[in-house]
Amino acid sequence: IHTFESLITENPQNMEKILNDLQERNIYLEDYLKEGSSPNLTLNYFYSLIAMACLFGSFWGLSGVNDIQPNLSLIGARVNVAPIKKVKLLLCNLLAALTVHFIGILLLLAYLVYALKIDFGNDMGFVLLAIFVSALFGVSIGSMVGVLTNKDTNFKASMLSGVIMFSCFLAGLMVAQMKYIVSKSVPFMQYVNPAHLITDAFYSLYYFETKERFFLNIGLMIGYSILFTVITYLASRRKKYASI
Repeated sequence: IHTFESLITENPQNMEKILNDLQERNIYLEDYLKEGSSPNLTLNYFYSLIAMACLFGSFWGLSGVNDIQPNLSLIGARVNVAPIKKVKLLLCNLLAALTVHFIGILLLLAYLVYALKIDFGNDMGFVLLAIFVSALFGVSIGSMVGVLTNKDTNFKASMLSGVIMFSCFLAGLMVAQMKYIVSKSVPFMQYVNPAHLITDAFYSLYYFETKERFFLNIGLMIGYSILFTVITYLASRRKKYASI
């Protein structure tokens, strides 16, 4: 009101134009939500569930690394006396682990989509890409943990279970609002929490027309996967055994 009175006082000749401008409703915000994609907190539980399943691929990665370490398994003792480079053994084991794990996640996706009718959006190609990268992410985490400590397999598996469940809790598996609480209170966690990266990739496909946020999550997961795989290779190559 005070602004209107000031404008009229200073420019009485433009009163009609000012009145017309006030009656016009201009929209300066652009809606990036997909048409028909209304917020649905229930989806968060299922996205977090599939994130947990992808991260449990770390056990496949852990098993693949243990199988080439002679101090942890009889299989490792046998393969280490074979005339095969350790990098080939590591690569073959991790690729086998990734293949089996990816097939398992595809079966889970099929159950969620066709049996439970969970909506992952219309970009199924990008959904499959997200699942593959998430499966790779999970396997790489397990492989890195497998070579960074000399503890037994049970200890490593217990540590992975604890980290994964805490990660999924922060991503909203138990409490849907936790994902938003963490994003608001500790913003950097959304870039380092594995479960958050996975769930956010699915969320961005369902809610947003643009793919910037999706590819940010995919890029971070690929970057972490490469880093963890390189660490796995370097750490396993340094390991020496006095006798097998």
